[in-house]
Amino acid sequence: ERLRTLEAMYERLCKSLEGWLVSRARGTVELRLQSVEQFSFGEFTLSLANPCATYIVDIAHSGGAQACVDVGQEFAFFLIDRLFGGTGSASSPQRALSPVERLAVRTVAEKVAQLLEEVWADHVPMTLAVTGYESSPEILQIANREDPVLVANIEVVAGSGSSPLLICLPFVVLEKFFQVSGQR
Repeated sequence: ERLRTLEAMYERLCKSLEGWLVSRARGTVELRLQSVEQFSFGEFTLSLANPCATYIVDIAHSGGAQACVDVGQEFAFFLIDRLFGGTGSASSPQRALSPVERLAVRTVAEKVAQLLEEVWADHVPMTLAVTGYESSPEILQIANREDPVLVANIEVVAGSGSSPLLICLPFVVLEKFFQVSGQR
């Protein structure tokens, strides 16, 4: 039952984000929820591309807990191309985003944070703020390597390619949800 609830929440997030992205990217963007799973933070970082396009999200009133949103290199460069007037068919170079590119793509991470607040509001109210960026998975430190995290894996189909969009929330801020629904 918890898994169905989580999947419904993230499906809602996908649909809202998809509509928002289509208007921004002026083209077809499709989002498909692949999975919502528990991993250790270390396992999550191993799944990231190198370089990655990961935005760090502070969770207010959580004792310093942080989440992250990995936009995916291919999707990040597709967005940059579209936002700066391109056709969206440019290839994605194997390099980290420049400071200007990071700012352009950050709007997506901020929208994801806002939608996360909305879909979790009935279960675990959170106030989220994008506060940083990391392009190196091994340097990313929002939790201890062995800490459990909830990872939503969303496939983004845009332009001629597809790319993962990963949303990672630490279990420490979601405990209430899992305890309450575990007692039902």
